[in-house]
Amino acid sequence: MASSVFPTVTTGVTVQTATNGGLTGDGSAGDKLSIDLATIPAPGADTQVMFNDAGVLGADSGLTYDKTTNVLTVDGNVLVKGLFSDGLITSGSDRSGMRAVVDLTPVAAPLNYKAASTEINILQNVAQTNQATYMGIYSYGSIDGSADAHAMYGSPTDVENYNTATVGSVFAIPGQVFNYESGTITNAAGLYGLVDNAGTGTITNAWGSYASITNDDVGEITNGVGYWAETPTNGGGGTFTNYFAFYSADLAGSDVAQPYYYWADSQGVYRIREDTVADTASFPQAIPALYNPRFTKYTPGAADYERIIEQWVSNVAVFGAEKGGTGTLRGLKLTGGSLNFASTLVTPASSGTRYLIIDTAGNVTSSASAPSGT
Repeated sequence: MASSVFPTVTTGVTVQTATNGGLTGDGSAGDKLSIDLATIPAPGADTQVMFNDAGVLGADSGLTYDKTTNVLTVDGNVLVKGLFSDGLITSGSDRSGMRAVVDLTPVAAPLNYKAASTEINILQNVAQTNQATYMGIYSYGSIDGSADAHAMYGSPTDVENYNTATVGSVFAIPGQVFNYESGTITNAAGLYGLVDNAGTGTITNAWGSYASITNDDVGEITNGVGYWAETPTNGGGGTFTNYFAFYSADLAGSDVAQPYYYWADSQGVYRIREDTVADTASFPQAIPALYNPRFTKYTPGAADYERIIEQWVSNVAVFGAEKGGTGTLRGLKLTGGSLNFASTLVTPASSGTRYLIIDTAGNVTSSASAPSGT
C-alpha cells in the first residue's frame, strides 16, 4: 500500500504508534489508525436499538432497550422460527416470571384483538422448592381505558388442516395430566376454566367452558359433540373408585339466586335445580322439571309456569303436574302395556277380580268387593 498522510481531524480520530504495521499515518512505517467509537454520535434517541437500515445504521422508537430495567420493547410482532433454547431456562431457575405480555392500547373505535400464533416449548422441568405453580404456557392480555373491544383471547389455539388426507384426531387444546411415580396429585384437571368478576363491572355470560361447532362448507360432520367423556379405563392394576362423566358440586347454600345443575333450553325447558322450598330449607334437593311447551317458555325464576316434577315432601315421593302464577294445573295420563301398584295399600288378588278405590283424601286401596255409590 502506498504511503499517505491522513487529514487532520479535531475529534474522534487519533494516530497511535504500532509495532506490527498496518495503515500508515504520516508516511512513516509502523503507524496505525485508531478510532474512538465512544465519541461517535448514535442515530435515534436514547435507549433506541441500532440496526441495519438499508445499508446504514438506523434506529426507531418501536425498538428500545432499557439497561436499568433490562426490558427490551418491541412495538410490533416478533417472529421466532424454531424453538427457544433450553439455555434460557436453567436448572433451578424460577419459571413463574416467564410469560408473554400483550399490551393492547385502547383505541377510539371497537376492534377485535387477536395475537399472532405463539409456540412455547419448555424442554426440561425440574422440581422447584419455592414454586407452587408450573405452567407450560401462560397467556396474559390486558386492555386499559374505556374503549370498547369486540373480543379478547387469552390462549387462542387454532388447528387447521389444508390437506386432502385424513387426520385421525385433532385436539386444539390437549390437556393431559400424568402421574408416573408414587407421588400424589390431589386435584388433576385436564382443562380448567375460571371466570372471576373481581371488579365492579358486569359479565353478562360467564362460561367456564364454551363449545361451538360449525360446518361452513360442503364438507360433512358426522357427529358433533359439545362435550365428550371417554370410557374410563383401569388397566394398570391400581384402584379406580368413582367415575363421573359429569359432576356438579353441591349448590345448596350458594349465593346464586337461581342455582341449576342442568338446563336444556328447549321450548319445553328441562332443568334440574337446587331447591329448598319443596321440603323446607332443612332438606334441599336437586329437583328435575319438564315444562309445558304449549305454555309460555320458562325462564329462570319465572313465576308463571306449567310443569311435571318429581320430588320428596315429608318422606313422601311426589310425582305429577304443577302450575304457578297464570299457569293451569294440567292432567296426568299414565300409559304403558301394564300398570302395577307395588304398595301395601293395594292387595293383589289371589283369584278373581279386585277393585281400586280412591278415597276422599286421594289414597288408593284395593278391595275384592265392587265399590258402592257413585
